[in-house]
Amino acid sequence: MEEKRLRDYLNAIFRAGVKVYLEGEIASPSRIASACVMEESLYMSDYVTNEKNELVEMHIHRVSRCSS
Repeated sequence: MEEKRLRDYLNAIFRAGVKVYLEGEIASPSRIASACVMEESLYMSDYVTNEKNELVEMHIHRVSRCSS
């Protein structure tokens, strides 16, 4: 996903009140988008919902480095 699209997606999640973490720390949409697009790594998102099945947290973790 390109950086702008990812940043727009994350901004919408932030505006909805969802806490978004990058490698265990709350981070801004810009920081997350830059890390996910600029680094030669793959990232995975984990989603946490409440008892009403509403999204309350999103955790983004680096899972591997891509080889060139």
